[in-house]
Amino acid sequence: MESESLGAARPPARSMWICLVLAWVFFLLPIPLTVLVAVPLDLAAFILAIICLIRGGIMHGVLGLFGGVVVSLILYLVGLGGMLVWL
Repeated sequence: MESESLGAARPPARSMWICLVLAWVFFLLPIPLTVLVAVPLDLAAFILAIICLIRGGIMHGVLGLFGGVVVSLILYLVGLGGMLVWL
């Protein structure tokens, strides 16, 4: 029974990290309008982080929330600065 509950908590965390990494890559691309792809991915990762918190994955949930808000904002600003330099 324990292995079933542990297996059920993993997929939201894995999906959350995949969404976050993809969002971060799109935030850093110096191409206009990639934010239209990155923001929905970041929002999906934020929701998945909340699901991780509810299911008991405290570490993944807190790190996902932190990454979804703070790290994404920093990477967006870095990508925006890179795009301004690129143009």
